[in-house]
Amino acid sequence: MPWKMRHVWERENRSLCILCREPTPTSEEEVKQIKKQMERGNANALHPMSGLYFNGTHGLPQDFAKANELCLRAGELGCAKAYFNLGFA
Repeated sequence: MPWKMRHVWERENRSLCILCREPTPTSEEEVKQIKKQMERGNANALHPMSGLYFNGTHGLPQDFAKANELCLRAGELGCAKAYFNLGFA
């Protein structure tokens, strides 16, 4: 598909996942999905949520203490990237 046509198609249809062609979630939907995974103890959900709190994005307040707490929990559950990020906190 030519670039201009693809650009118009994406703008009209919201960006779609390249694998499943489903609309990508909005930031509120994404936070809800991550929180569900956090409740299940998923380390790979705790780590990105800590980044959202650290940066204060997706409608969440900037909270460094909460970000560090989530990083520590993710690291304890086996997420090496979370421990790596704690080294910079």
